Amino acid sequence: AVSVAAKSGTFDGVKVKEGDFIGFICKKIVSASHTLTDAALKLAEHLLSGVKSVLTCFCGKDSTAESCAAIESALKNKYPDVEVYFTPGGQDVYSYILVAA
Repeated sequence: AVSVAAKSGTFDGVKVKEGDFIGFICKKIVSASHTLTDAALKLAEHLLSGVKSVLTCFCGKDSTAESCAAIESALKNKYPDVEVYFTPGGQDVYSYILVAA
């Protein structure tokens, strides 16, 4: 999932500043970035390690059409062989939930 960091510190070896976008898998922070798109790309890199062909992105209730389009474009450019799907998720806390298969 991708969310906004509530506090600064180093978590799971990742340096995070309050307000950064963080990517995490099973409660473990795997990435932090000042931009939402970069945080999503770094998370996708972890999720797509190994053989994966589909990435589904569930958009949170506060996600914008612009941020969805930017992330989708970046993912398709970086992973042209992966099918990328975006769908409304409506979740409160997480900007995006990414699922790779």
